[in-house]
Amino acid sequence: MYIRDTHILKMNPWVIADTHFFHKNIVDYTRRPKHHNELIAFNWGYFVQPDDWIIHLGDFMLGRRGTVRMLTQLLPGKKVLIRGNHDRHSRSFYQRCGWRAVTNKISFGYQEYNIWLTHRPVKEVDDWTINVHGHIHNRSYREPFYINASVELNWYAPVKLLTLIDHRIEVMKCLGN
Repeated sequence: MYIRDTHILKMNPWVIADTHFFHKNIVDYTRRPKHHNELIAFNWGYFVQPDDWIIHLGDFMLGRRGTVRMLTQLLPGKKVLIRGNHDRHSRSFYQRCGWRAVTNKISFGYQEYNIWLTHRPVKEVDDWTINVHGHIHNRSYREPFYINASVELNWYAPVKLLTLIDHRIEVMKCLGN
């Protein structure tokens, strides 16, 4: 899905990845606090207003269809889902639950860069591409072209997408990229 950069600038979306609501093994896998479901939901509700856009970079939750529907409707914001490896329901199911769009990737131009929003990090990116992703939880790539938006690296809260990107562009300029 390609979104014109003017739309992203107008949306000024929040971004979050790898919430894994109701995933029992995630606590041991990533050393999350046991109350991570409540913590993420609280932070989401604290920061995101009903008219705000929020892009989820995959692995929203594990659970029954009714639980997916209930949680989607309880969390504020106009939601866009980039499917992760645990988002196994159909696109139409997520949309019936309240997701505005469901896709595998969003790309847009911002300043002189191509921005790719994905669940998994894209293996090959060039010097003019920044990949905002999830999937690898509390690990990060050393290359400046990758931004891991997983909750473990963002205090279990959504963050403003353009703030993340602007900060990374400044770092890349300092590094001479």
